[in-house]
Amino acid sequence: SGVNITKSFLCSALNAMLLKIENDHIDQISDRVVNVLLQLLQVPDVQEDALMTISSIVELLGSNSEKYIPAIFPFLSQAALNIQDIPICKSSIGVLGDVYRALGFRILDYTDATITALLTSLSNKDIDISIKPEIITTLAEIALALGINFSKYIDTVLKTVVISSNSTENQTETQESVIDLYSGVIQGLNEDIDGRNVILN
Repeated sequence: SGVNITKSFLCSALNAMLLKIENDHIDQISDRVVNVLLQLLQVPDVQEDALMTISSIVELLGSNSEKYIPAIFPFLSQAALNIQDIPICKSSIGVLGDVYRALGFRILDYTDATITALLTSLSNKDIDISIKPEIITTLAEIALALGINFSKYIDTVLKTVVISSNSTENQTETQESVIDLYSGVIQGLNEDIDGRNVILN
């Protein structure tokens, strides 16, 4: 509809504005921007644009984005499970990666739900092939961001990823993301011998 086109344009304008704002000024407007984005996430036709803008503001705010996670995370985790809506699913998974890069262990309490959502989608036989690399790359980013705190997930994550990647017909992009995952896990666990042993076994 015309209203949704206007809302989509609003998202694009917000995103363009954010990219031009100096870092020391972003805190002054972030509350208002995030409130607008949370409302726009409720409108299906503009969710992808809203997610792109959320990605930008998380990157700009860095660790200061932590206060918005309780409001944003429920949408991200649900959208990551919605494999029928490919663009929204992929965008949400990408934003989850952005969030972990920005916050790392600060959002450890959300990680059980995050890993569960990602592996559930990855294991779904109906998943579109283009979503798999997005999930595996985000798992790599989470592993790198959490470091030794990712140890408890390694066994389940790697087993699920291997099974999923073996069932993928067009494997090039998926295999590249698997390499990213192993790299992220190894770098994140560079001081955790037990974690490395899980990989080697």
